[in-house]
Amino acid sequence: MPPSSRHSTSFLPHSHSTFVSPSTVTTGMHNHLLFLFRVLGVRPAIASAALMAAVAAAGAAGRAEANHRFTLHAENSSYPEAAIRIMAPWNLAAGTWLFTSDAGCGYCQAVPVGTQMSIMLIMAPLNEGEKRTYTLLEHLSDAPTICAASTEGGDVFIRVGQALFTRYQTHGGPNKPFFYPILDGDGHALTRHYPMENVPGESHDHPHHRGLWFTHGDVNGVDYWSEGRNTGRTINTGFSQVYSGPVCAGFTAQTAWIQPDGQHVADDTRGVTVYLLSDGTRVMDFDVTVTPVARALVFGDTKEGSFGMRVPDTLCPSRDPEARMTASDGKVDGQIWGTRQDWVDYTGPVHGELWGITMMDAPHNLRHPETWHARDYGLFAANPFGLHEFLHQPKGAGDFTLAPGETLHLHYRLLFHPGERTMADLNAQYAAFATPPRLEIDR
Repeated sequence: MPPSSRHSTSFLPHSHSTFVSPSTVTTGMHNHLLFLFRVLGVRPAIASAALMAAVAAAGAAGRAEANHRFTLHAENSSYPEAAIRIMAPWNLAAGTWLFTSDAGCGYCQAVPVGTQMSIMLIMAPLNEGEKRTYTLLEHLSDAPTICAASTEGGDVFIRVGQALFTRYQTHGGPNKPFFYPILDGDGHALTRHYPMENVPGESHDHPHHRGLWFTHGDVNGVDYWSEGRNTGRTINTGFSQVYSGPVCAGFTAQTAWIQPDGQHVADDTRGVTVYLLSDGTRVMDFDVTVTPVARALVFGDTKEGSFGMRVPDTLCPSRDPEARMTASDGKVDGQIWGTRQDWVDYTGPVHGELWGITMMDAPHNLRHPETWHARDYGLFAANPFGLHEFLHQPKGAGDFTLAPGETLHLHYRLLFHPGERTMADLNAQYAAFATPPRLEIDR
């Protein structure tokens, strides 16, 4: 949407009681908020003036509905701007909250996760040894929506600003939900189009590689990874929440695992959260919790799994000379397949500009650091089960059994980043994801 006079101070907090004085809005925080409003199409001069007017008016009001405080302490490393999620020890209302901190003022979101409330925020850079205290001041009903999620026709659409970022398709393929398309800020694809669309000159192998997905090639002996008459199906059965706000958008989905004979063998709950960083990076967190139904569930030892993506051909080293794969231990391109890594990155040209995709494995995941089914032709997958083929262990060494009542929880982060990132850049982002600053709660 082009800049327009109808983008007004209605995007900004205007009568919020205890904000902060204009002098406490630091350059970094001010620039980040202006970037977010620019995403919405608000002209910089209008956004700047409105922001400072809102800050001054709210500071004069001098009233706070809540004063929950927490501190982030960068004990052992420095952190870049990053998406942070913490579990709140307080009984918070879901939605957007206004905060003040040593780095200025801003928004965070409270999102229910199970029986707890999670606080989502974009943390400004924090140097090693520094602490930053955040005070939640007020629950807001009129904060801007930077990241928006909505259900349309049984699917979830996630938009950043006014532009589509991704669509979670629940019935677009024969046997699984998947994300397609996934787009950069200019609307260019960050996944391969095939088999959802036929684009001249694009590769047409592996028609079961649909966008971004989660399945596995051997669950109680049934193949959910491939597509065919005798494969299993993962079926979306509903959404328990869909949320939007100035910090993030996301949803929680329920999925049933169904064998070819119709037997319902497992359920999973998928939590997806999308954030926007000020350099244009889109961050996606994907959590999945799998629970057996009635009897034990065995994830078999096969390379065909599990959290997978098919990247564009131009990000594949075997297809484009400008493309490069990099892993957390320094391996590149074809050296990465089957190895254990904290993260893997693909970077290459997308319509004349460099874009990259980094997938990160959480430390609490099964067999962390996971083995990677990451190919230089474009398959990009984290798989903790395929130990026989990846690590040349005895057949079945990677089998994993869930007894009734047990759960398997996996958590991944994806960075869709403009431009090339150094090893140091990606290690710093991984640290923010895997070992964030120590949380101290002021009760």
